Amino acid sequence: MALRLNFVFILAVICSIQICSAAILSKSYSHNDIHITLPLLFNEYDDVLSQYDGAKYLYPSSFALDDDNNIYIQYIFEPKQKDNILVCYNKKGNYLGYYKIPSGGRGGAGEGLAIIQDYNGFNVVYVVSNTGTLQRYNMVSSLYGDSLFKERDFSINVFNQFSMSQDYWLIEGYESERSIKYSRNRLELYSVSGDLLRVIYLQNNYSGYIVSDASPDAKNYNKRQGIALGDGFFVASYGAFYYSKMESTYNTYQGIRVFDFSGKLLSEKIFPPDEMMNVLKKMGLTVSRIENEGVIVKNNTIYSMYIYSDRYHHKTSRSEGIIILLDKFTQ
Repeated sequence: MALRLNFVFILAVICSIQICSAAILSKSYSHNDIHITLPLLFNEYDDVLSQYDGAKYLYPSSFALDDDNNIYIQYIFEPKQKDNILVCYNKKGNYLGYYKIPSGGRGGAGEGLAIIQDYNGFNVVYVVSNTGTLQRYNMVSSLYGDSLFKERDFSINVFNQFSMSQDYWLIEGYESERSIKYSRNRLELYSVSGDLLRVIYLQNNYSGYIVSDASPDAKNYNKRQGIALGDGFFVASYGAFYYSKMESTYNTYQGIRVFDFSGKLLSEKIFPPDEMMNVLKKMGLTVSRIENEGVIVKNNTIYSMYIYSDRYHHKTSRSEGIIILLDKFTQ
């Protein structure tokens, strides 16, 4: 998509963007904040893994809800494969099946997923490829187990993370090269027609690095795991992988932050990883580790996904291991 630099139009849209002036998050989580728990190892996990030579495991990296509140979780392979896997549940958490998305490969982290209705009322899937290309896939004619058909690529460069609403796209951009050595400070707000409306710069502690060895000081900054558009605000989620025998460094701190479209911090809910694990244990969950794997906003409710069980604990991970938590806040 060619970016149209129609400055009069862009200025008008920028002026119309609603800026959220206040957002207050609660201090912790309780049972009432559980949207759903799901198994880390989905029903056909073993079958899917066996289809890819050299693949050792699959792991969730992002999620989405459609207009009917069906749940979609994007899994990536290690080592990376040509496909990523889209695992589908209904709103009650009943497993429906999976699709293959041919957007995988080295260089991609799958840290973004959107399920949007097109003008015909059908769901389409947006993801970022391993080369940093925003892509759209059609779900209409595909059966579970099929590879989704790619409708198009968009000429917008994405590092990994993105979010979409009916009015805007929020993209994790980059200025020089798409490399793990850079902190991901640059976010770009687009209209749905592809006009760049605003560039938002976040400080290092609100962005972090994609891996802990990307920089000598990478562990000193909270690791951002996802971004999500709200009505006049956006949310970032945080938290690298942690288990109790590890050192608790800042990149492993878990939680969410709310920002306005200027990049101003409005509210935050960040926990040391041991504290976050204890929060989930008090909910009666079998917790062996913690890692955030994305965030979305729907009707101004924040949904954040955490992985709290390890794939090695098969008995636990076939019945639980993923939790999606809710945050509702006042504006």
